[in-house]
Amino acid sequence: QGYGMTEAGPVLAMCLAFAKEPFKVKSGSCGTVVRNAGLKIVDPDTGASLGRNQPGEICIRGEQIMK
Repeated sequence: QGYGMTEAGPVLAMCLAFAKEPFKVKSGSCGTVVRNAGLKIVDPDTGASLGRNQPGEICIRGEQIMK
């Protein structure tokens, strides 16, 4: 299972094989950020980083990002 966005080229999060670090699989999760990407959730109005389970905008970086 994985999660991606077209402009992110295409996968951002994936279970197990492509994980940066080992993790426990959580039901309903699409995994952890893949090795070649950085991801954070920010408040769309302020740009401040948000904690877990907070709604916000997905900000990503990496060589695979479409420009």
